[in-house]
Amino acid sequence: MASVEHDKAPETYVKAILLGLAGMLHYRVQPTEDCERGEVVFCLPSNRNNLVEYDWLRKEGVQNVGLKAYHRAMGRLFGYSPADIEAYIESDIHCECSKCRG
Repeated sequence: MASVEHDKAPETYVKAILLGLAGMLHYRVQPTEDCERGEVVFCLPSNRNNLVEYDWLRKEGVQNVGLKAYHRAMGRLFGYSPADIEAYIESDIHCECSKCRG
């Protein structure tokens, strides 16, 4: 699973949509507070159920499970190793994106 905001990587954004239109990826374009044109979230068609968890985490995760558990769950969805996830959490990074602010 992956996501990309249009303003951060417009070429990758377009490629993901084109691969989705070709049936090679399951994708969704959705608005975000951080990017006027939104983000595309995509995964292999066999993993499309992960988008349900992703949507829940984006909308309610931080408030319901806390920031660290949110990052752990998101890290697993995006395929990071447990060690990499914990290193990120312990790095004391303060993200200001709308997703992390809850």
